[in-house]
Amino acid sequence: MAFKEFIHKFLEVYFDDLTMFSLVKNHVASLHLMLGTCRRHQVNFYLKNCIFYVPYGVLLGHVVCK
Repeated sequence: MAFKEFIHKFLEVYFDDLTMFSLVKNHVASLHLMLGTCRRHQVNFYLKNCIFYVPYGVLLGHVVCK
């Protein structure tokens, strides 16, 4: 799996969904690592469905927040 080293550190993968979580000070570095991995493994995103930098979100029907 392409993201194995990031799982439970700052990334969760659910079927075809990726969810990143990290402190603000580490978020840009984590995002850079994840997007670099996506580029190497030719993972594409449908940007209409992408949401970046939000304090909470809905994941599998549950509200996820700090």
